[in-house]
Amino acid sequence: MSTPQIQITLKLGQPLNVEVLNVQGSSCTKLTEALDKLGKSSTTIKPEFYEEPNLHVTDRVNIGD
Repeated sequence: MSTPQIQITLKLGQPLNVEVLNVQGSSCTKLTEALDKLGKSSTTIKPEFYEEPNLHVTDRVNIGD
């Protein structure tokens, strides 16, 4: 799995363009909350927003054996 990245593009006279890469699901909005508070920004929902994030099991616990 690739590391989440935030790409920021600033063009004079235009809203801040913030793009989240390598993230599935709605967690991308959590990553950009602080940037949205800086001022005008544009939001475009990408298809990845509607995908379920891939979950990886790293530890298993047996309960009630």
